[in-house]
Amino acid sequence: MRNGICLSLGIIFLAACAGQFGCQQDQHAQEAMTAGEQAFAAKNYEITIMQASKAIGFDANNADAYYLRGRAIEERTKPSPFAAASDLDMAKLDYQKGLGLNPSKSVATRLHAQLGNIAFNQNDYPAALDEWTQSLLGMDNDAFKARVLYLMGVSQQRLGRFGDADYTFGQVLAQFPDSPSAAAASKRQGVRGFQVQVGAYTQYADAGRAASVIQANGAVPMVTSERGKYIVRSSPTPSYAQAEALRQRLLGTFGDAMLYP
Repeated sequence: MRNGICLSLGIIFLAACAGQFGCQQDQHAQEAMTAGEQAFAAKNYEITIMQASKAIGFDANNADAYYLRGRAIEERTKPSPFAAASDLDMAKLDYQKGLGLNPSKSVATRLHAQLGNIAFNQNDYPAALDEWTQSLLGMDNDAFKARVLYLMGVSQQRLGRFGDADYTFGQVLAQFPDSPSAAAASKRQGVRGFQVQVGAYTQYADAGRAASVIQANGAVPMVTSERGKYIVRSSPTPSYAQAEALRQRLLGTFGDAMLYP
């Protein structure tokens, strides 16, 4: 009997220790999250990553910590295009891990929104639209919602879905008329093609030389006069992919060549 009593007391003692250890783990995880959130607010992203990683170490099921670490990785300074691409992949993995933990609706909304952002920056516009559509279901921040809707319209344009894009931009204008996103949406309504802009010149001769480079790269150049300068762009193409391919070819000569709109 005494052995049985000792065994029972031992089990109770171990359970108490395990409960206390669990409470300590939770407390440490919360402390790390608080420090990480403060660091993120101060734009100290490396400290944020370290603290969020600590929180994950204490609590592997902490979806908030995966979100926080992903945001810091996404926001930190990129020393090179390779580093930027690598960070997008790392942040994406954290967001996906967070979603796999069956998070609360508010956290899931944020995770889907950031996955949409990652997909957009990786030029995966169908995936961006899917993630943002899911994020809108739980989004209650008007400024953020307006921005997401605007970027959805941009994504639809880049997929050649110009009618859908005009409708989405119309939703931004109707629901958030005074927002910066509405101002941007109004400029994109009616767009049916993409151009590459290589520069703005005060001398027509310089504009002509830039136009000849565009022509040499297989596109028709356009020179327009705007605000006292000659703007040199390629002629519009309905394919965003073709316009981006042309921009890549022109970057060797025009380092700041950009897509328009």
